[in-house]
Formats: sequence, structure tokens, C-alpha cells
Amino acid sequence: MLFVEGKRGSVFMANLVEAVIIGSGFGGSIPALRLAQANKSVLVLEDGYSYTEKDFRQSWDPKYLIQMNRLVPSDDYAVFYRFGRVLGGSSVVFSGLMNRAPSEAFQFVDDTGYKVWPDAINRKVLDPYYDMVESMMQVRQATWDEVPKTGGMFAKMMANMGLTCDRARFPYVIAGSVAFARQVVYLEPSNPSCIIIFHKHRD
Repeated sequence: MLFVEGKRGSVFMANLVEAVIIGSGFGGSIPALRLAQANKSVLVLEDGYSYTEKDFRQSWDPKYLIQMNRLVPSDDYAVFYRFGRVLGGSSVVFSGLMNRAPSEAFQFVDDTGYKVWPDAINRKVLDPYYDMVESMMQVRQATWDEVPKTGGMFAKMMANMGLTCDRARFPYVIAGSVAFARQVVYLEPSNPSCIIIFHKHRD
């Protein structure tokens, strides 16, 4: 994949491509990678900023957070959707939690009686894909030595209630209270069959 930077309003000349994908987050980068691996020419458009490792910091400053995140409310304002405003989308700014959906989730029925997941899709069917993603993103399960005492107490409490509770899976190394993120975007800059264009620069 080739990263092509440019400011909003710039004109890009490119050969015809077989697929155009809008957004370079999880929803865009994964199909872009799969198509590129299948020798298809792909153009990915990204509206967010390009950040490097030195641009990230641990901060709850709203002015800093708004640069990387955008909130969009539902029509009734009951739900707010967050998505990333960076190259890589929310795969860069999400919490890093990589738990697998429990089997019960695929049996969910909404208030109207509609079963959300089709019968052909369940945890057993998706497990090989979970394996693939975890391998690519170097996901690891936290060891009990890395779990705070309060976490262990919570796990014991859940066990006493007859409920399951286990250590979380993350794509980064845990060191005390500081998490050092590994690259979590699925993009492969060495693959020339995919071009990614994003329109904003950080000043």
C-alpha cells in the first residue's frame, strides 16, 4: 500500500482502480488489505490527520482528544457514536480491548423479536477469524501478574456468583499503569497495489 499525503482541495491523479474504500479504520483497512492481497488495485480515502508516535500523549484534555475523535449522536440523542479522525481511524484511538464476543451475543433478540445475527453466524464460525486478527495484531492476554489486586478480587466475586471472568486481551504491552501501544492498523506500506489518500496535515 502506498500512502499519499495531501491537503484538502488538492488534486490527485491516479490510474483507474478496482475498488475505492472510504475510511482507513477497522471497517476500511481490513477489506483494503484483503483486496490488495488478492492483487486488486485499491484506493482508500481518509479524511483524518496523519499522526506519528511522537504526536500521541496521555491526556484527557478535550482540545487534544477532539483532534483525534469525533462524536455523532443518534437522532434521539440516546446514543453517541465515536470514531477516529486519524489515519487508521478508530483502530488507532480505541481502548485496545480485544475480547471475543460471547456465544450468547449471537442469540440476541431485540425488542421487536428480531434475531440480530443470522443462524449461520456464531462464535464457533468466527473463532478462526478471531485467531487471524489476534495473530496479525499481536494480541496477547494479560497475565495474572499484570492484573491489579482489585481485578483479581472482581474475578473472584464473579466466580462466586457463578459467572465467568477472565483477563482481557490487548494489542499492547502493559507496564504498570502505562500502556505502550503497538501498531494496530492493518495497513502494509510495502504493498503498491493500494493507495491511501488522506487530506489533513497536522500543523
